[in-house]
Amino acid sequence: MRSSDRPFAALAAAVCGLTYLVGLLMYATIFSGADLDAAGVPSIRTIAFIVTHSGALRLWYFSIYVVNGLALLMLVLALSERDAPLWRRWITGVGFVWSALVIAAGLVAVVALASLPEIYRTAPSDAARHWHIATSLIEGVGGGTELLGALWILGIATGSAFAPAQKGLAVVVGTAGMLTLHPAVAEAGGAVFGIGFMGLFFWIAVTLCPRCRWQSIKA
Repeated sequence: MRSSDRPFAALAAAVCGLTYLVGLLMYATIFSGADLDAAGVPSIRTIAFIVTHSGALRLWYFSIYVVNGLALLMLVLALSERDAPLWRRWITGVGFVWSALVIAAGLVAVVALASLPEIYRTAPSDAARHWHIATSLIEGVGGGTELLGALWILGIATGSAFAPAQKGLAVVVGTAGMLTLHPAVAEAGGAVFGIGFMGLFFWIAVTLCPRCRWQSIKA
């Protein structure tokens, strides 16, 4: 990667890590009082909580999906290898598709949340079905399974961009993402994937920082 690109790539990686961190903190504090991950149509109590906190939820979804996806798009491009063989260019394509779907999921969430309060005021049960459909779409497009993110980071781990220790963490993160395909271990896999990727994003940001002497990123 060109030296002039490194600050932008470092910023992109840092933004990705920060959106994960902010999202985790908001989920553990502001949204801890509602069962947002409950399967099936949510209860009226949950919908009331969502409507009350719709502004914060819109910010949350916009941060962890839209902002994250835009920064991720730049990072995928930065870590792509020039004159790479076909399968490695395919890995870059997977990263682009992953970024686009993450952004799309966030935009769906923001639009769905904007209309939810009005529906709730007139028909709470309709609001519950509305949000159930929206979250099913959000999960299907951008977060229900982490297949694309897992494929991308595993592909990057096989290249020359990362230092050996970074490759090890990338393999752990990618494997955890693959586990989200199996319902029995999806929750645990998703937790390891998210926390591990957050740490990896910050690690990439540090190694790409122009003022840092630890320059292990070679793409």
